Amino acid sequence: MISEILLPEEAETRLEQALKAMPYISTVGIAGPGDSLANPEKTFYTLELVRGMSASLHLCLSTNGLMLADYADELLRLKVGYITVTINSTDVAIAEKIYRWVRFRGKNYYGKEGASLLLERQREGLLKLKGKGIFLKINSLYIPGINDSHIETVARQVKELGAHLVNIMPLIPAPGSAFEKIKRPEEADLSRMQDIVGGEIETMKHCRQCRSDAAGMLKDTSCKLQVASKTHSLISVT
Repeated sequence: MISEILLPEEAETRLEQALKAMPYISTVGIAGPGDSLANPEKTFYTLELVRGMSASLHLCLSTNGLMLADYADELLRLKVGYITVTINSTDVAIAEKIYRWVRFRGKNYYGKEGASLLLERQREGLLKLKGKGIFLKINSLYIPGINDSHIETVARQVKELGAHLVNIMPLIPAPGSAFEKIKRPEEADLSRMQDIVGGEIETMKHCRQCRSDAAGMLKDTSCKLQVASKTHSLISVT
Protein backbone atom coordinates (compact mmCIF):
# COMPACT_ATOMS: atom_id res chain seq x y z
CA MET A 1 0.00 0.00 0.00
CA ILE A 2 1.19 3.52 -0.82
CA SER A 3 -0.19 7.05 -0.72
CA GLU A 4 0.87 7.91 -4.27
CA ILE A 5 3.25 6.91 -7.05
CA LEU A 6 6.03 9.35 -7.89
CA LEU A 7 8.12 9.90 -10.99
CA PRO A 8 11.92 9.91 -10.43
CA GLU A 9 12.17 13.71 -10.19
CA GLU A 10 9.25 13.82 -7.75
CA ALA A 11 10.91 11.13 -5.68
CA GLU A 12 14.08 13.22 -5.57
CA THR A 13 12.14 16.18 -4.22
CA ARG A 14 10.34 14.02 -1.67
CA LEU A 15 13.61 12.58 -0.49
CA GLU A 16 15.05 16.08 -0.03
CA GLN A 17 12.05 16.94 2.13
CA ALA A 18 12.38 13.74 4.14
CA LEU A 19 16.09 14.31 4.78
CA LYS A 20 15.36 17.77 6.11
CA ALA A 21 12.73 16.38 8.47
CA MET A 22 14.71 13.27 9.37
CA PRO A 23 18.44 13.85 8.79
CA TYR A 24 19.21 10.47 10.36
CA ILE A 25 17.89 8.64 7.26
CA SER A 26 20.72 6.51 5.90
CA THR A 27 18.99 4.10 3.51
CA VAL A 28 16.74 4.72 0.52
CA GLY A 29 14.87 1.90 -1.17
CA ILE A 30 12.50 1.15 -4.02
CA ALA A 31 9.86 -1.38 -3.07
CA GLY A 32 7.09 -1.00 -5.62
CA PRO A 33 4.20 -0.96 -6.35
CA GLY A 34 4.67 -3.87 -8.70
CA ASP A 35 8.20 -5.05 -9.29
CA SER A 36 10.98 -2.48 -9.37
CA LEU A 37 12.78 -4.24 -12.22
CA ALA A 38 9.69 -4.32 -14.44
CA ASN A 39 10.41 -0.70 -15.27
CA PRO A 40 14.19 -0.58 -15.09
CA GLU A 41 14.71 2.74 -16.85
CA LYS A 42 12.81 4.77 -14.25
CA THR A 43 14.03 2.61 -11.39
CA PHE A 44 17.69 3.09 -12.27
CA TYR A 45 17.19 6.76 -13.06
CA THR A 46 15.68 7.19 -9.59
CA LEU A 47 18.66 5.42 -8.04
CA GLU A 48 21.02 7.61 -10.06
CA LEU A 49 19.29 10.73 -8.73
CA VAL A 50 19.53 9.48 -5.16
CA ARG A 51 23.17 8.56 -5.60
CA GLY A 52 23.80 12.05 -7.02
CA MET A 53 22.31 13.62 -3.90
CA SER A 54 24.61 11.75 -1.55
CA ALA A 55 27.38 9.23 -1.95
CA SER A 56 26.84 8.06 1.63
CA LEU A 57 23.19 7.02 1.33
CA HIS A 58 22.71 3.26 1.19
CA LEU A 59 20.59 2.08 -1.73
CA CYS A 60 18.27 -0.88 -1.55
CA LEU A 61 15.76 -2.49 -3.86
CA SER A 62 13.04 -5.14 -3.63
CA THR A 63 12.19 -7.54 -6.44
CA ASN A 64 10.59 -10.88 -7.18
CA GLY A 65 13.87 -11.87 -8.83
CA LEU A 66 12.55 -12.59 -12.31
CA MET A 67 14.77 -9.96 -13.96
CA LEU A 68 17.51 -9.81 -11.33
CA ALA A 69 20.12 -11.61 -13.44
CA ASP A 70 19.57 -9.22 -16.35
CA TYR A 71 20.27 -6.14 -14.24
CA ALA A 72 22.82 -7.49 -11.78
CA ASP A 73 25.68 -5.57 -13.40
CA GLU A 74 23.76 -2.29 -13.29
CA LEU A 75 22.92 -2.83 -9.62
CA LEU A 76 26.60 -3.39 -8.90
CA ARG A 77 27.58 -0.30 -10.89
CA LEU A 78 25.21 1.85 -8.85
CA LYS A 79 26.54 0.28 -5.66
CA VAL A 80 23.13 -0.88 -4.49
CA GLY A 81 24.06 -2.38 -1.15
CA TYR A 82 20.89 -4.22 -0.17
CA ILE A 83 18.54 -6.31 -2.30
CA THR A 84 15.43 -8.10 -1.09
CA VAL A 85 14.14 -10.98 -3.22
CA THR A 86 10.74 -12.51 -2.54
CA ILE A 87 11.05 -16.29 -2.77
CA ASN A 88 8.06 -18.23 -1.47
CA SER A 89 9.14 -21.63 -2.74
CA THR A 90 12.01 -23.40 -4.42
CA ASP A 91 9.78 -26.33 -5.38
CA VAL A 92 7.92 -26.06 -8.68
CA ALA A 93 4.85 -27.96 -7.46
CA ILE A 94 4.42 -25.57 -4.54
CA ALA A 95 5.24 -22.45 -6.57
CA GLU A 96 2.59 -23.49 -9.08
CA LYS A 97 0.00 -23.17 -6.31
CA ILE A 98 1.16 -19.64 -5.47
CA TYR A 99 1.69 -17.97 -8.85
CA ARG A 100 -1.08 -17.76 -11.43
CA TRP A 101 1.21 -16.62 -14.24
CA VAL A 102 4.64 -15.20 -14.96
CA ARG A 103 5.22 -12.58 -17.66
CA PHE A 104 8.70 -12.80 -19.11
CA ARG A 105 9.94 -10.72 -22.05
CA GLY A 106 6.48 -10.02 -23.37
CA LYS A 107 5.02 -13.50 -22.99
CA ASN A 108 2.86 -15.04 -20.27
CA TYR A 109 3.74 -18.45 -18.87
CA TYR A 110 1.21 -20.44 -16.84
CA GLY A 111 1.19 -23.35 -14.41
CA LYS A 112 4.28 -25.50 -14.09
CA GLU A 113 6.02 -23.72 -16.99
CA GLY A 114 5.66 -20.32 -15.34
CA ALA A 115 6.66 -21.59 -11.91
CA SER A 116 9.75 -23.34 -13.29
CA LEU A 117 10.78 -20.20 -15.16
CA LEU A 118 10.44 -17.98 -12.11
CA LEU A 119 12.41 -20.30 -9.82
CA GLU A 120 15.21 -20.72 -12.32
CA ARG A 121 15.46 -16.98 -12.87
CA GLN A 122 15.51 -16.31 -9.13
CA ARG A 123 18.30 -18.83 -8.72
CA GLU A 124 20.27 -17.31 -11.60
CA GLY A 125 19.90 -13.81 -10.19
CA LEU A 126 21.11 -14.74 -6.71
CA LEU A 127 24.09 -16.62 -8.07
CA LYS A 128 25.08 -13.61 -10.18
CA LEU A 129 25.23 -11.45 -7.06
CA LYS A 130 26.65 -14.04 -4.68
CA GLY A 131 29.85 -12.83 -3.08
CA LYS A 132 29.71 -9.44 -4.84
CA GLY A 133 29.33 -7.35 -1.69
CA ILE A 134 25.55 -6.92 -1.82
CA PHE A 135 23.55 -7.90 1.26
CA LEU A 136 20.88 -10.31 0.05
CA LYS A 137 17.67 -10.64 2.06
CA ILE A 138 14.93 -13.11 1.20
CA ASN A 139 11.28 -12.43 1.95
CA SER A 140 9.19 -15.60 2.22
CA LEU A 141 5.44 -15.39 2.57
CA TYR A 142 4.19 -17.90 5.14
CA ILE A 143 1.02 -19.43 3.64
CA PRO A 144 -0.49 -22.12 5.91
CA GLY A 145 -1.30 -25.31 4.05
CA ILE A 146 0.63 -24.20 0.98
CA ASN A 147 4.31 -23.65 1.79
CA ASP A 148 4.53 -23.84 5.58
CA SER A 149 6.30 -27.22 5.54
CA HIS A 150 8.70 -25.99 2.84
CA ILE A 151 10.00 -22.69 4.21
CA GLU A 152 12.88 -24.34 6.07
CA THR A 153 14.03 -25.84 2.76
CA VAL A 154 13.76 -22.44 1.10
CA ALA A 155 15.98 -20.97 3.82
CA ARG A 156 18.61 -23.66 3.42
CA GLN A 157 18.72 -23.40 -0.35
CA VAL A 158 18.81 -19.59 -0.56
CA LYS A 159 21.71 -19.59 1.90
CA GLU A 160 23.59 -21.82 -0.54
CA LEU A 161 22.79 -19.26 -3.24
CA GLY A 162 24.37 -16.44 -1.25
CA ALA A 163 21.52 -15.04 0.85
CA HIS A 164 22.41 -13.54 4.23
CA LEU A 165 19.02 -13.15 5.89
CA VAL A 166 15.47 -14.47 5.64
CA ASN A 167 12.37 -12.52 6.61
CA ILE A 168 9.24 -14.63 7.05
CA MET A 169 6.11 -12.63 6.36
CA PRO A 170 2.72 -13.97 7.48
CA LEU A 171 -0.01 -14.14 4.86
CA ILE A 172 -2.57 -11.34 5.08
CA PRO A 173 -5.67 -12.85 3.41
CA ALA A 174 -7.14 -10.49 0.83
CA PRO A 175 -10.85 -10.60 -0.03
CA GLY A 176 -11.39 -11.98 -3.52
CA SER A 177 -8.01 -13.72 -3.69
CA ALA A 178 -7.43 -17.46 -3.92
CA PHE A 179 -6.07 -17.34 -0.37
CA GLU A 180 -8.90 -15.35 1.21
CA LYS A 181 -10.10 -18.35 3.25
CA ILE A 182 -6.66 -19.20 4.59
CA LYS A 183 -6.26 -17.96 8.14
CA ARG A 184 -3.37 -15.64 8.83
CA PRO A 185 -0.67 -17.38 10.92
CA GLU A 186 -0.81 -16.60 14.62
CA GLU A 187 2.11 -14.80 16.21
CA ALA A 188 3.08 -18.02 18.01
CA ASP A 189 3.12 -19.92 14.69
CA LEU A 190 5.23 -17.20 13.08
CA SER A 191 7.66 -17.27 16.00
CA ARG A 192 8.01 -21.05 15.75
CA MET A 193 8.66 -20.78 12.02
CA GLN A 194 11.31 -18.13 12.64
CA ASP A 195 13.00 -20.41 15.15
CA ILE A 196 12.96 -23.32 12.69
CA VAL A 197 14.39 -21.21 9.88
CA GLY A 198 16.89 -19.73 12.31
CA GLY A 199 18.57 -23.10 12.41
CA GLU A 200 19.49 -22.62 8.75
CA ILE A 201 20.12 -18.89 8.35
CA GLU A 202 19.78 -15.65 10.27
CA THR A 203 16.15 -14.52 10.45
CA MET A 204 14.69 -11.04 10.61
CA LYS A 205 12.34 -10.65 13.57
CA HIS A 206 11.78 -6.90 13.68
CA CYS A 207 9.80 -6.57 10.43
CA ARG A 208 6.63 -4.48 10.80
CA GLN A 209 5.38 -4.96 7.22
CA CYS A 210 5.55 -1.21 6.61
CA ARG A 211 4.04 0.55 3.63
CA SER A 212 6.07 0.99 0.46
CA ASP A 213 6.22 4.73 1.14
CA ALA A 214 7.21 4.55 4.80
CA ALA A 215 10.04 6.75 6.03
CA GLY A 216 11.77 7.12 9.36
CA MET A 217 12.45 4.72 12.20
CA LEU A 218 10.31 1.62 12.83
CA LYS A 219 8.52 3.42 15.65
CA ASP A 220 7.95 6.53 13.52
CA THR A 221 4.70 6.44 11.56
CA SER A 222 4.34 10.18 11.10
CA CYS A 223 6.09 10.45 7.74
CA LYS A 224 5.53 8.58 4.51
CA LEU A 225 7.93 8.61 1.59
CA GLN A 226 7.66 6.96 -1.81
CA VAL A 227 11.02 6.88 -3.58
CA ALA A 228 10.01 4.86 -6.60
CA SER A 229 9.34 4.97 -10.27
CA LYS A 230 6.07 3.87 -11.77
CA THR A 231 6.43 0.11 -11.97
CA HIS A 232 4.44 -2.83 -13.22
CA SER A 233 3.99 -6.42 -12.14
CA LEU A 234 6.07 -9.21 -13.63
CA ILE A 235 4.32 -12.04 -11.82
CA SER A 236 0.86 -12.69 -10.50
CA VAL A 237 0.24 -14.21 -7.11
CA THR A 238 -2.80 -16.46 -7.14
